[in-house]
Amino acid sequence: MKKIPGPFEPPLVRRPKRNITARSYSCTTLTHKNNENGKVITMIMIEMIVNKKAQNPGFAPTN
Repeated sequence: MKKIPGPFEPPLVRRPKRNITARSYSCTTLTHKNNENGKVITMIMIEMIVNKKAQNPGFAPTN
């Protein structure tokens, strides 16, 4: 679902014949914002898990 022109559309792309409505523009920016927020939250959770494992390494198998 790609809407042109949006704030994240690369430059020099052919302009559409019709203008984008405020509602579809708003939906596009909201979708992008939620996607970015999800990535940030995922990275924070991964960092917390890695830090917890680094602080408490547990038992390491010996050969």
